[in-house]
Amino acid sequence: MTGFIIVALTLTLASTAAIAWPLVFAKPAGGASADDGDGLAARLAEIERDRDYGLIDEASAEDAMKEASTAAVQDKLKPAQAGKAGRGARLFAALIIGAMPVAAAFLYLDIGAPYALSEAGRQAASTQAEQRATENAAAIAAMAPAERAAIIERMVAGLADRLARQPDDVDGWRMLGRSYAALGNFAQSTDAWREAASRSGEAEDLRELAAALLSGRDADDNQVNAELKAVLEALLAGNENDPLALYFLGHAAAQDGDADIAVTYWTKLRASLPPDSPLTPKLDGLIADARPQDDAQDQP
Repeated sequence: MTGFIIVALTLTLASTAAIAWPLVFAKPAGGASADDGDGLAARLAEIERDRDYGLIDEASAEDAMKEASTAAVQDKLKPAQAGKAGRGARLFAALIIGAMPVAAAFLYLDIGAPYALSEAGRQAASTQAEQRATENAAAIAAMAPAERAAIIERMVAGLADRLARQPDDVDGWRMLGRSYAALGNFAQSTDAWREAASRSGEAEDLRELAAALLSGRDADDNQVNAELKAVLEALLAGNENDPLALYFLGHAAAQDGDADIAVTYWTKLRASLPPDSPLTPKLDGLIADARPQDDAQDQP
């Protein structure tokens, strides 16, 4: 955190100085030029010539000379006064620029996340969040069933509304899928896992989608539709020994009349199971049912 603060402070001071320096120390525009004295001398010479030629009298010539001298003095004072006023405005602007980083720092400390600048701060924030979640869960568990169900449904509805606006939040879709399943809304849970799996393509999301597609059916219902088959094939492509994919792709092959392929899947699954697996007898029965002609050939 200290290193971050030092770098941020250095960059802030450097950028502020780069902006404020030309504002404060810039030379004022205009100012007296070397031509001012020559211009006055030329005007006075012109007045004297007019007097010598008799175009103006002596009194008029003196008045004209005074006016020319006064005008020349005023012209010299105007740039200097404008420069002082401009310098004051530039100084005020520099002060405003210098105050902006300080104000931003205080604003960040007030509404930002300064704790995230250090590992200890992040761990403390995570611990506090877990404690709040635990307290909220305990408070919800202590409510009456109807009240608890209403609160959970509102929370799930709020999550669904947020995901409609932010559909790329994969973690949000996962949470929504689990939440709908907990409420017994299996169709909506399946929709949520479709969103999660389509966005991540990860094996766990595909497995959750397959489980959602299988939910709500009887234990003996092993029918595999086109969507479930595609999900299982994607699982098997990532892991050739995936047990869920091997088991139900065997059923998919059997229902398509491909007994040899079904046996291949189930045999591979059986070989990957521990010897005492409760699924082994079931697989033996499926393999035997898929190849009754083999059993007949083995009989004397």
